[in-house]
Amino acid sequence: MKKTLLLLSLTLTLHSTIKSQSKYFERVYDVQDVSDARKLFLNPDGTYIVIGTALSYSNYKWLPYYMRLNEFGDTLALHQYPNPDFSTPAWDAVKTQFGYAISVTQSQSDTTEIWRAYLMRISHNGNLLDMNPTGTNTVYHSVGRSILQTSDGGYILAGLAKPTISSYIKLYIVKLSADGSTEWEKVYDNFSYHNEFFDILPALDGGYYALGSVKRWQTWVAFEGWQYTGDMLLYKLDGNGEIEWQKTYFENGDAEGPISFCQSEDGSFYIAGERNYYTELFLKLDTAFTIQWQYFEGEDEGQPSYITFAPDGNLLISGNSHLGSTNGYVKKVALDGEILWKRIYGDAGHDYFYTHLILPDGSILLGGRNDIGAAAVYIVKTNCMGLLPQPAAAFSYEPQGANEIQFTNISLYAYPDSTDGGYYIWDFGDGSPPYLCGQGYAPCTGSTLTHQYPASGSYLVTLTTIVCSDTSMVQALIDTESGGGTVGAPPQPPEQSGQVPSQARGGVLKW
Repeated sequence: MKKTLLLLSLTLTLHSTIKSQSKYFERVYDVQDVSDARKLFLNPDGTYIVIGTALSYSNYKWLPYYMRLNEFGDTLALHQYPNPDFSTPAWDAVKTQFGYAISVTQSQSDTTEIWRAYLMRISHNGNLLDMNPTGTNTVYHSVGRSILQTSDGGYILAGLAKPTISSYIKLYIVKLSADGSTEWEKVYDNFSYHNEFFDILPALDGGYYALGSVKRWQTWVAFEGWQYTGDMLLYKLDGNGEIEWQKTYFENGDAEGPISFCQSEDGSFYIAGERNYYTELFLKLDTAFTIQWQYFEGEDEGQPSYITFAPDGNLLISGNSHLGSTNGYVKKVALDGEILWKRIYGDAGHDYFYTHLILPDGSILLGGRNDIGAAAVYIVKTNCMGLLPQPAAAFSYEPQGANEIQFTNISLYAYPDSTDGGYYIWDFGDGSPPYLCGQGYAPCTGSTLTHQYPASGSYLVTLTTIVCSDTSMVQALIDTESGGGTVGAPPQPPEQSGQVPSQARGGVLKW
């Protein structure tokens, strides 16, 4: 039976803003009563696209949405795609030549929890092109957790399926042509347990690597109840979905599970996952697909959501931490597993990052959910260090006599001694070589330095502070015979969230 899909376009009402109209921002948006950001994209015009899923308490049905933001996080467009009869949560999305292809899952009845994987396609402007079921009617239940566009213009959806009403959950992949029609469908019934795929990547030979788990037993998880846990799986599939080989990791271990992975140019894999639901797990597989190293961050540290490579070749991981209260985090991790830095975002409520996007200038766009009075879309844009403040150059000076002046650097938010931190350029205006210190140069030894001028007089002194892609500069004409002073008074630290969040309202999709 053909289902009717209603398209709703409206202007978003901003729920909360932190550092509005700043290059970097932290903002939340009410799409529906519960709203998540699932994937982020950059347009050629510099605007951002947010694709996610939302739940209305009026009918308790999920719907996909498309939101376009300007560089400051202001809403330019919002499209929602509600179906009055069925829930349709969005899971993953890819950018295509016509717009975006989204893996959604539609309920097959308004009174049952049986779902079917669908492919939804929208234009660059968010206009709905089509939404069609994938696979065949012979599969009782299917979910496409991850979507990949293939070299032939088609799509791969990887996730889970139940072949029959009484069967275990099985590993599932469906291959679609460019128009969305099904080319082939595979249910991998190799284990007498629940199992599923979480992520999929292309292989150079035209096949695929699929990351999944075998859920051999149940574990009690606070606030979640009994959850199936087990081992980690890696499948190598050919272009037709046939298994070339499979590997199991942590067999009969301690409830290890994968979430996201990426592959380096040398063919090795970096995997982000979890152990016992609350311990973060990171590991590297070498080119022989054996574990080269593994790192557990500690109990109750949280759950990673997405792992990619940073421009400097290290790893960038976003997720949520469970210490104290749940907060979103972004961290940079070296290729040997060392955490270089970790930034926590959120408030007293529950906050999650589900995805991130590294922008051309190195800044980071993060998307997830913030429970601050409502479960709202949470978008944070930071610099390359994962921080909000921009550098603010400032200095003071004090003549010492005999044409010597002592300068004190009182700039803010430069972090010259930190990973990814900034550096300073002093130009004393007398033709002497500029003095540089900080990242990429000699360490800055304290904040005070003295410069000897060749003769008395006035000199144009310039201090430039550079962090990531941001530059702050102050100048002053300074007389060697005058009194001291301050140039470029630093601003106050940025205001934090001023709203008192309510308790989390739930709505995270888990299968």
